[in-house]
Amino acid sequence: RCSQTLLGGLFLLLGVGLAYWANQAAIMLLPLAYSLWAAASYHAYRTAPGIRRSSGLALLLVIGLLVGKLTVAYTPIWINQAVTQCIVPSRSMLPTLQVDDRMFVRNDRYYRPAVGDIVVFRPPTQALAELETTPDTLFVKRIIALTGQQVQVSQGQVYINQQPLVEPYIAQPAAYDWGPETVSPGAYFVLGDNRDQSADSHIWGFLPREDILGRAYKIYWPPSRVRSLLAK
Repeated sequence: RCSQTLLGGLFLLLGVGLAYWANQAAIMLLPLAYSLWAAASYHAYRTAPGIRRSSGLALLLVIGLLVGKLTVAYTPIWINQAVTQCIVPSRSMLPTLQVDDRMFVRNDRYYRPAVGDIVVFRPPTQALAELETTPDTLFVKRIIALTGQQVQVSQGQVYINQQPLVEPYIAQPAAYDWGPETVSPGAYFVLGDNRDQSADSHIWGFLPREDILGRAYKIYWPPSRVRSLLAK
């Protein structure tokens, strides 16, 4: 009885923990969730009074088939919405991102960047020429202007097509002027939220679409910093 109670308590703790982490990466945890549910169900069946033990193997087989079917059913979603984890390396995105924040980045080949998105990307050729960095270094910045849009930074204010851009995410406006210039075809204008401490498009130019690895959508660590990075 004692061992059965301990095992039941373990299932409960695992369920609570899984519920928390499902908020961070629900898609990737689906197979684990179904497996835990199946194991807990079988344990409850085996320990219930008055249950015939001889049918236990048949029940286990049914549960196994159900788990397998559900896991396979969700596999295409899992693959299509591939997620990687990145660590914020610098102060260039303060106050939105802090050094050593862990975040999830969704890699979707059909993703179309929008103004305000936070993206992770490889340094473009011009950045490699301007900065002391290597091709395997990953950058994280915010999309400010899209292909064909005119962008300008004047007296700390960003203008898109001569209209001021509302930016509630920055702590201090830029101390530099830039532009106006029109964003090249197939490229984007990106800036760090920490404007005067960011090596971005105002230094090395436009970001080609092929260098973007994905969109950062959630800080998952540390626990005190867990939050969505999607535009509200």
